[in-house]
Amino acid sequence: MRSGVDIIVIGAGAAGLAAAKEATQHGARVLVLEGRDRIGGRIHTLASPSAPFATELGAEFVHGRPDSTWGLIRNLELSAYDVPFEHHERRHGRLAKADDFDARLEDAMRGLAKLRGPDVSFSNYLTRSRVSELKRRTALDFVKGFDAADPERISARSLAKEWADIGNTEDNTQFRLLTGYGALVAGLLRSIDRRLLKLRLREQVTGVHWKPGEAAIHTRRRVYRAPRVVITLPLGILQCPPGGPGAVHFDPPVPALRRVHDIGFGGVVKVLLEKVLLEFDRPFWEDDEDTADASFLHTPGSAFPTWWTARPLRSCRLTGWAGGPVADALSNADESRLRRCAIQSLADLFHRARGFLGARLCRFHAHNWLTDPFSRGAYSYALVGQDTAASELARPVAGTLCFAGEALDTENPATVAGALTSGKRAGRWAAR
Repeated sequence: MRSGVDIIVIGAGAAGLAAAKEATQHGARVLVLEGRDRIGGRIHTLASPSAPFATELGAEFVHGRPDSTWGLIRNLELSAYDVPFEHHERRHGRLAKADDFDARLEDAMRGLAKLRGPDVSFSNYLTRSRVSELKRRTALDFVKGFDAADPERISARSLAKEWADIGNTEDNTQFRLLTGYGALVAGLLRSIDRRLLKLRLREQVTGVHWKPGEAAIHTRRRVYRAPRVVITLPLGILQCPPGGPGAVHFDPPVPALRRVHDIGFGGVVKVLLEKVLLEFDRPFWEDDEDTADASFLHTPGSAFPTWWTARPLRSCRLTGWAGGPVADALSNADESRLRRCAIQSLADLFHRARGFLGARLCRFHAHNWLTDPFSRGAYSYALVGQDTAASELARPVAGTLCFAGEALDTENPATVAGALTSGKRAGRWAAR
């Protein structure tokens, strides 16, 4: 099929839409192919029937003040609010504010800046460091959750760079968008010149057949052609074995793709990542003065060891998070099991009966990014000794293909900001 376009962009997430916008601004005609029935990719915002703010099943926080994200927030006139970085945890049988949480993390991470010689894993780094067992556990749990990473595999050198950026939590505020990241990607799409853009949803790419100056993109329904292609598929899809669910076949093989397994890709159930969102008939945690103003709550050892409220907004909602290796046990769980695990984790956290919590649960949302057929994971992290993998993968191939996405940005990897920056860079290249 003749597409009548200059550039094909595979994927309508943040990176793909940023690439399309940049290319059209240079006058290129762009076709965006997206396998899902929606835009956004790993941004997945639901309208909430019970609150005037967003329900995020995917990306949620704006980390710091990256220009790529904040430029859009301001141009689209979106509202963002600060997230209090305050922690409560259950320790010694009591749930209370962890006033020393930041200090424990800082003590455990301080030595990262002094690393010399060959790269090592974060676990190896902690074994060498002289910190208490409590500080060591705090740091390990933080990396498993915040980075969705396996401490045995994640690069200590990469964490040194990350910690230099986020270590001072007072100077590196985290934010949420009031109407969610979904409003940001929708606004980004609206800002693209529609005379130069074609968007095709439900077009899952199965193969890329290419030669210098020409590419044929095979989907389950048809073939599209263009002289240049920007590929913003998640790393989890690029890592799929040939013939596996969601795998994309490249003919001829792209040499740089041998590096895709040199970057880690964490899972999340937002109940690795798994993420769950529970809405109750009332914010029962505010009954106790110790947790009335809680933001982040921790109960190590539970299926969902980290929870957060909507603070500073008042809401009946709690979000549960399991990242990295902790999520592996949940990777194949159905919604019924996720609900049970979430309720049990909250029972452990608040020392409340499961029956009390279950009776007050009004709504339950969950998304398993590990088993999502269009992502196979949540976001990336750097593996030990593989600090050149991202830049090598991001290098254009024979003037025809270019890969982009959060995993390939070296300044803000694993973030929406990184996806936007990487996509914009690829779109600029493709429109030359």
